[in-house]
Amino acid sequence: MSTQTINHGLGVAPEMIIAKERDSGSGTGDWAVWHKDLSSGTYLVLNDSAGEASWTDALFSNIGTTSVDFGNDPDGSGIYLNGGDIPNNYIAYFFVSVAGFSKVGSYEGNNSTDGPLVYCGFKPRWICVKRIDGIGSWIIVDTARDPYNDTDATLAADTSVAESSYAATSDFDILSNGFKLRHNMTYGYANQADSYIFYAV
Repeated sequence: MSTQTINHGLGVAPEMIIAKERDSGSGTGDWAVWHKDLSSGTYLVLNDSAGEASWTDALFSNIGTTSVDFGNDPDGSGIYLNGGDIPNNYIAYFFVSVAGFSKVGSYEGNNSTDGPLVYCGFKPRWICVKRIDGIGSWIIVDTARDPYNDTDATLAADTSVAESSYAATSDFDILSNGFKLRHNMTYGYANQADSYIFYAV
């Protein structure tokens, strides 16, 4: 099989996809992440802090003899997988921006205490950001665990560590129309002079 189409039923092109093999013993077991603002032909891994990498090392690469990737950008009908045999089962989650509810996007950090303002069009309750130029955890903040600005009760999706408070390295100012980074990020969490992707809801 050279190409497989998977219908997603959204009616619009997905902006972010998280996919994982469900069968054991064949794939790497990683959660592969495709995002509209990554470089062409690259991906991230939800359970890893590495930056974007070529699909040749992706979740699907050691199934059969041919790597499998999103050969074409997803569209309103489905996603398109290129490669050889795809014998195993997968689970996938599809995300799109919905006005007033969710936002899939990216921003450029500036390594400053006066960080970028990231516009969402609504007040986010949950935010996940990931540095894509290099190593950096998938940082999660939300207003349920930390309802007062600046929000710094942080979870890292790529680790099993407990909640941390990085008061000097990961403050988010949750605003009525998005969020603003309030510290220079020594450890690359959310505001080094690098590129970041995010999902907010």
